[in-house]
Amino acid sequence: MGVRLRCEEEGGAVRKIFLSALYLLILPTYSVYLFRAEIPSQIFHQHIMTGIDSIYNFNFRAADSIFRQLIRNDSASYLGYFYLAMIEWNKNQICNRDNRIVRRGLRLLDSVEIVCKNKLKDDPGNEADYLFYMAGAVGYKGIFYLLQGNYIQAGLKGKKGHHLFEEYLRKYPYRADVYLGLGIYDYYADLVPFYIKFLRMLLALPPGNRRKGLQEIWHCAQYGDLAKTEALQMYAYLQWYYEHRYKESLPITQKLWRKYPNNLIFLGRLIEIYFQLHQLNKVDSLEKIFVQKQQLFQQRYPDICLDSFIFYEISYDFGYIHFHKGNYQKALKYLRHYIETLTVDSPAEKIAHSYLMLGQIYDVIGMREKARENYQNVLKLKGFKELKKQARLYLQEPYRP
Repeated sequence: MGVRLRCEEEGGAVRKIFLSALYLLILPTYSVYLFRAEIPSQIFHQHIMTGIDSIYNFNFRAADSIFRQLIRNDSASYLGYFYLAMIEWNKNQICNRDNRIVRRGLRLLDSVEIVCKNKLKDDPGNEADYLFYMAGAVGYKGIFYLLQGNYIQAGLKGKKGHHLFEEYLRKYPYRADVYLGLGIYDYYADLVPFYIKFLRMLLALPPGNRRKGLQEIWHCAQYGDLAKTEALQMYAYLQWYYEHRYKESLPITQKLWRKYPNNLIFLGRLIEIYFQLHQLNKVDSLEKIFVQKQQLFQQRYPDICLDSFIFYEISYDFGYIHFHKGNYQKALKYLRHYIETLTVDSPAEKIAHSYLMLGQIYDVIGMREKARENYQNVLKLKGFKELKKQARLYLQEPYRP
């Protein structure tokens, strides 16, 4: 009997040793899981996603309220500052000329860096989150500076952000959101004009690669988390605007606008893509919707201007359609607005066609001098042999529909 009890006790001791060893083996893996689940961006994940959705649906007040709550929480203040800067970034997309938006965005990103640096000292256990948002803040600054034409600061911030993202990826390869920052840098660094590439050499900036950049952004769009939607919209934008792959961009842009129906940028891009694909019936059907959405936005946010180049481009699209439908007064309104708001991004082909159509409209409504003035403007442009041929013809004989 005593022998049996001793054997059971020894067996129990062995089982305890075995379970303890197993626990020690499992603990590191379990701890990593807990670490990843407990970081602030995961704790407040649903709040952040709700705020991001509000930003993309142009409900800036709701987003602002969500992220200011995060600022008041000491453990998540850097998240609040970062996503408030994202609101300013989206405002800047539709209101380019208001430098106050840019300054607010840069100040918020400064706060992200300061808070993250302090937290790295005080709370190294959540290093993965702090390093990620610090790199994101630096990269975001580079984009703000790039759009303002401050290429030196854009280059310096882009270089630092690119380095931080590469370092981060080596340490934390599981976070696919990092690929958005890398992709944006790689794409734009390869896209910039020659004189900026010369500046890149002087600043010893990493070389870019458009194809690689697109692949990195798409990787984030497929496997990312908090940056997934931003990667989707960026990928669609680059495919449409720079690569001219309209069919590639179309389904993504359609999906984005269906999810965020109040986003004027997504709607404007969709209209322009339809126009480039000669789906003019689709453009025509969206005119009333765009005007209504635009008016609603101006009522809600009267202090935010609407001067994005995409709004000017679709003014041409609507003018073109009304001209060919014989709605000359509406066409005149849209085309005059387009010519009055030309930017460096305005396509020369649209400018030439606008002048020709304006000349034709003025002929139809009996304003011959105005018509001649616009035909002359066609002749001043470089190229466009066929359009110039028509302009010379109408200078001799007024246009008749």
